[in-house]
Amino acid sequence: MIMIKIVAFLMAVIIASYDIKDRKIKNVFLGILILLLLIKNFITPLEKFNILPIIIFTIMLPSYEQKWIGAGDLKYLIICGWFFVYDISFVFYLYTFLIGGCISAYKILNDHFKLKKNKQYQKKKGIPYGVGISIAFSYFVMVGL
Repeated sequence: MIMIKIVAFLMAVIIASYDIKDRKIKNVFLGILILLLLIKNFITPLEKFNILPIIIFTIMLPSYEQKWIGAGDLKYLIICGWFFVYDISFVFYLYTFLIGGCISAYKILNDHFKLKKNKQYQKKKGIPYGVGISIAFSYFVMVGL
């Protein structure tokens, strides 16, 4: 079980670094997380099926259609939610939205002041929301899995 935690933590770090660099989350990394999820549930099966990620998906789908969040971020959010039982999953989503909101506010303010100071500044399109997901996921994998 500790090996699954270590690999999940490393995958979160890799996904966060790719999201910062490219603003994309690769499906290969998500596939590895799904494989880890299947192995984890084979070793320690959950008592009940966690339906909260499906509810979050239906709530977040309009934000994807409005291009507020990318498809990779949404898939990553849903996969990470299935790693935990219902109670922990709810708190995981709460932490994720709080951390993601702080990162978004920082990025927006940082770009605004850099544009004001330097007219030649080229900002990257999008907000790396995968970083907030990775921070919350890493915390809950190491503390509450």
